[in-house]
Amino acid sequence: MATLSKIFRRADPLEPQAQRLVPACLVLSTSSFVPLLDNHPFLNECKVDQWDFFATAAAVFIGINNLKRHVSRRRFKSLYSVMLGGISQWNPQGEEATLDCQKFVARIIDSKAPEQVSGDNSDATDAVGMWVLWNVLQRKPSYEEAPAAREIGLILASSLQDWWDAKG
Repeated sequence: MATLSKIFRRADPLEPQAQRLVPACLVLSTSSFVPLLDNHPFLNECKVDQWDFFATAAAVFIGINNLKRHVSRRRFKSLYSVMLGGISQWNPQGEEATLDCQKFVARIIDSKAPEQVSGDNSDATDAVGMWVLWNVLQRKPSYEEAPAAREIGLILASSLQDWWDAKG
């Protein structure tokens, strides 16, 4: 009976977006590196493959987080399983990195007093950028380097803000 329900179930209209999320995040991460170098030359210290990995994982986290706000819990679980396939296909450590990004962002947000948390999601965007920066530099960013986190987070988040809109 369960097999029949799988055969005859209607496909979720967001399933194609879920299938394309990881490849789109990889394209986003690779294409964002050179423009960021123009503004932040210290990023020349980074290995390009490290940038591609961590920026892609952060972008996937953003996409997953955005989906949570758009759909029911049941629908999210179904679409998340589709995305997990794409994550493991992309990189065996991809899911672990995405979860690490999630935990880092949660720690940053949770460490702030409620009155300090912005209502516009900029704290989360900054935290995502800081996670990428910390990982690609393989050390805590200096005071002078830290402002790049906002730009990194904004590039990733703004590029994915409409990913799930008007598609289901």
